[in-house]
Amino acid sequence: MKQYTPIKLDKIRNLRYGFAAIAKIEDRLDIGIAEINLNKIRLSQLATIVWAGLEHEDKNLSPEWVLETIDAYDLSLEEIGKAVGNSLTEAFQSEGKKK
Repeated sequence: MKQYTPIKLDKIRNLRYGFAAIAKIEDRLDIGIAEINLNKIRLSQLATIVWAGLEHEDKNLSPEWVLETIDAYDLSLEEIGKAVGNSLTEAFQSEGKKK
């Protein structure tokens, strides 16, 4: 089972990146997950990645909601980036352990 990584947005939410979430990211961004560089990411791309990781909790969220929430709560992009990076790392480490 994939681990959850807490992220503070409008409330504490839990990022989770399974195969379905990763496929959504790849489809929306039109690049492979391994091609994403979190150090050079656009805000719209980051919002898509966060949205895909949260969709398991709430199907009503969207990348636009993520951006609006970041603005409304004056959230730290650095903290959001760290949470996403940690969650994606955990997802790939979990898959490696299953082999």
